[in-house]
Amino acid sequence: MVEINISKIKRPSINKEWALFYGIMLGDGCLCKHKRKNRKNSFSYFITVTGNCIDDRKFFDDVLKPLVIKLRGKQTKYRINKEHGRIDFNFSDIVLFKKINLLGFPIGKKNKLHIPRTFKKTINEVIAGLFATDGCLSIVNNNGTKYPRLIIKMTYKGLLKQVFNHLTNIGLKGNFYLAKAKQWPSNRKPQFWICFNGKENLIKFKNKIGFINPKQKYKYGAYLKYHADGRI
Repeated sequence: MVEINISKIKRPSINKEWALFYGIMLGDGCLCKHKRKNRKNSFSYFITVTGNCIDDRKFFDDVLKPLVIKLRGKQTKYRINKEHGRIDFNFSDIVLFKKINLLGFPIGKKNKLHIPRTFKKTINEVIAGLFATDGCLSIVNNNGTKYPRLIIKMTYKGLLKQVFNHLTNIGLKGNFYLAKAKQWPSNRKPQFWICFNGKENLIKFKNKIGFINPKQKYKYGAYLKYHADGRI
């Protein structure tokens, strides 16, 4: 096995694929560094992305898996964890690990997450990746009328504020909230959320950011179909 000098790994050139993957990592990913047993100054470098084993399966198959294979240059498989109801993309790759870290992603606990300035020109792709994992497109019944809502909830206020500011700058109109204390467990950090309501916001988000998670694409298409059929 060829040893890789991690100090010689350089930050990758930013493109849409790296920006999209960074956004996915912001939502459901983490970097974990583990010391190897009985090996002095030797570590394993793991990249993990998790999802729901039922409604995220197509996202992993159609989007995330091909993206990871492209960035790694090698085949990568995920694992279904039926006991905990999730999909685990968990693999060791020192090169990809270091490149993501060099882009600004933290190792271990995801404290003080943000979108680095290096993604200034590809921030739409970062947000698309984040929304695919941590975002929610819900269609609610508002007095007999179906009404779309775009929502992201998280504990990372600074990151969420960046997303909110960018979305409002490109024309969406919404609100930034601190969730009520009763909406999160006492042992958890405060939850913040952003919400953009209505068809106009939905169309702008689709045109300028885009939906990459198939379950969100389906909801978007279903809403437009109901609208076109005159059902709402």
